Amino acid sequence: MEFLSSMTSTVVELLIVPIRRSVTRVFNYSRNVKGLKTHLEELSDAKIRVLHSVDEARNRSEDIEDDVGKWLASVNVITEEANRVFGDEDKANKRCFMGLFPNVTTRYKK
Repeated sequence: MEFLSSMTSTVVELLIVPIRRSVTRVFNYSRNVKGLKTHLEELSDAKIRVLHSVDEARNRSEDIEDDVGKWLASVNVITEEANRVFGDEDKANKRCFMGLFPNVTTRYKK
């Protein structure tokens, strides 16, 4: 009997938990997208503050650290990717999962 309970807990751990995690992501999709947009706005605001600090430092002929340039470059890459994903929201709203799959309800709606 102990073998069955051990086997059952292993099956639950290996199958049910990952499935539940994936389903939860689908149901929380719009909340996750809104959160991503909020974080992107915060990142954009931080980038503007850093650029102002860099401009002030250059006006005073101070050296700019290398990691600042790397951070700005990575922010640009992240922003471009986000703009690509969120760029065509009308198309994404007519399709499931940000345009990856066709939305069956709008396709067959008369």
